[in-house]
Amino acid sequence: MNALSWQQDWEMGDDRLDGQHMAMIRAINHLTRRLEEGRAKEGINRSITFLMMYVEVHFREEEEAMERAGYPGLAGHAAQHRECSRRIGILMDKWRDGHSDVLPDLLTFFNFWLASHLGGADRRFAEFRRTAA
Repeated sequence: MNALSWQQDWEMGDDRLDGQHMAMIRAINHLTRRLEEGRAKEGINRSITFLMMYVEVHFREEEEAMERAGYPGLAGHAAQHRECSRRIGILMDKWRDGHSDVLPDLLTFFNFWLASHLGGADRRFAEFRRTAA
């Protein structure tokens, strides 16, 4: 699987949120490398656990930033976050049940979702902030 690369047009103009997005990309790429190298399940578990915790923290902080900014699209954006968490939870349950073949699906989902979310929903929030300033 190809590594996900940061795109300049994903920048939101918020150093904290941009840094979190970049950290998620690094974590996804790190997990991808671990899988490609055939690392032990324990190491993969640690990488997945970190990524999952980081994503939830980021979602919360991004939604708080939207609330502070009075972003009218907050409810829809938060719904996208919850759907992402739900889908990841399903894949993680399969992983915990011993279905190691689900990991490529998890990484594909993360890559696709993050790229489309950054280029769509997050970009709309960034544009709102720029025009509201």
